[in-house]
Amino acid sequence: MANYDAMTEDAFPVLLDLLIRLVETKAGQKIEPGDEWRNDAQTLALKLFKHLVSMHALSQGATVEYSNKVQLSHIDHSSIIVIARAALETYLVWHYLYAQPNTELSRFRYLTWKLGGLMDRQRLQAVSKIGLEVQAKELFVVDALRAEISAFPQFLIFSEKQKKRLLDGDWKIATGTADIASAAGFHGVYFSNVTRPEIS
Repeated sequence: MANYDAMTEDAFPVLLDLLIRLVETKAGQKIEPGDEWRNDAQTLALKLFKHLVSMHALSQGATVEYSNKVQLSHIDHSSIIVIARAALETYLVWHYLYAQPNTELSRFRYLTWKLGGLMDRQRLQAVSKIGLEVQAKELFVVDALRAEISAFPQFLIFSEKQKKRLLDGDWKIATGTADIASAAGFHGVYFSNVTRPEIS
């Protein structure tokens, strides 16, 4: 019978190397005016890489030695699960935004996602002067994004209620996370098992 643990351990550095090479393929290339939105593809890929490395590091376990020389070793499975979910979600966002054959659809999705992040920050209660200044500056970006999103043909397919939610930052209005996972090639049962709340 195959030793799947050993196979996985051997495959991880190979797959990680492939990911690094994929992320670096665009490094240093000039971004044409109007295509700045494409740069976040590398940003998301780098975030995925960091999650995967952290997950692997945690899977190696840790040993704590007390003053009486008693050693306690453990693998923090709960933290690994949290990071695995974060890695999966990061990949799904990347796939939803950038793995589209239609560039205009990809750009439309990117702008709605970008607006969603800004709206999340707008809803935070800023208390410092710098925080208030940043929120005020980002309001101009929010207004510009809303205008740009509203001009896309893809925006017209939504109902008035959906349009309002979309412009309020609900970038997944047209789809759910499970649908995004399915479109990215993940089996529904596997995705459900990975993302369900951990039973402790």
